[in-house]
Amino acid sequence: MGSRPNFFPVLDLPDPKKFPDRGPDAGGPVADGEKLIWAYVWIIQNGEGRGGKTWAAAAYAESPEAYRASKKWEKDTEKDHVWWLETEMAHDSDAFRPSTAALATAMALVDRGGGERDVYWWTEAVRLKAPPKPAPPKPPSGRSGTAT
Repeated sequence: MGSRPNFFPVLDLPDPKKFPDRGPDAGGPVADGEKLIWAYVWIIQNGEGRGGKTWAAAAYAESPEAYRASKKWEKDTEKDHVWWLETEMAHDSDAFRPSTAALATAMALVDRGGGERDVYWWTEAVRLKAPPKPAPPKPPSGRSGTAT
């Protein structure tokens, strides 16, 4: 887990209309030779809105605890070995705000190889990215979409 970041610097927010109970997607790199046995993740964000009203958003996730189940949330990409978990919103949480800093923290049991295991805990500032905007609807075929 070392001194490199353990979360990606930007985490994606799901579309709240499609996934109202989901929080940001949490993820990050896994060091060479290491495997995550389990992980718990918390993401929090708070601030003050217009008129001085404070708000707070929170989400959490828990990985499967079976080593073989890690294939569902720990993956090899073309470049890296990464972990990824979908978080769920905490009860009574305000909505997360894109482009606003958040604090992400996680605790994980890590298999370092050769029978060595360690528990790591890390906390990092992350930025949250809004979900992509849906494409505008296409006009029916045969129509240009403009009034005549």
